[in-house]
Amino acid sequence: MLKPKIFELLEAEIVNNLRQRGEFQLTTALDRLRQEEGFTGIMMDGKRYDIGLPTYYLETLNIFSQKDSSGL
Repeated sequence: MLKPKIFELLEAEIVNNLRQRGEFQLTTALDRLRQEEGFTGIMMDGKRYDIGLPTYYLETLNIFSQKDSSGL
């Protein structure tokens, strides 16, 4: 479970306009939280869909709409 401090770390990124590849990164905040407080995670097999930018979001919606119409 994520700790509430993640919101402070994300806010700091936004206030200081710390972007990577044009986006505020949850992964950057997660890494800081891991370094400062530690946490446990699990590795999972699967496909990741990026919805951080409008173009990627539309691509993801298109992929899922194709899967839905094909009965997958």
